[in-house]
Amino acid sequence: MEFTQSRTVKIIAILLLLAAISQPIYTALYLGAPEIDRKLIWGIEGLIFVVLAAFSGSALVMAKRYTLGFSAIAFSAALNVIQVGVGVTQFDPFREAATANPELGGVAYSVVAFSFFGYNAAKILWASPRLSLAWRR
Repeated sequence: MEFTQSRTVKIIAILLLLAAISQPIYTALYLGAPEIDRKLIWGIEGLIFVVLAAFSGSALVMAKRYTLGFSAIAFSAALNVIQVGVGVTQFDPFREAATANPELGGVAYSVVAFSFFGYNAAKILWASPRLSLAWRR
């Protein structure tokens, strides 16, 4: 299959939509059924973000215009891969350690804070192309 700029942009749009759909599903499960293991959703999100990083990097290289947008999407996807990885691999062990030894509560909190710092930085990156367009006017 040949990945033209047009096809690549359409794939990016689909991946962004899937990422956006996954967020309310995760939040609804977190609020409504906290006992349900959400690692499957995190794994799916991780896969979405890995593929999104690859396709948006490809679109960035092919682009004559909108390079800031593709760059922002690529780097935000990479940050989200890290954020999902930290969540999947570190949240439970640090929560268990903090439960067993309350003195480790600050360490567990810092792991969660780091993960959400990456999450929020990625969302700011998604907004940055829009801001640059607004500043040009």
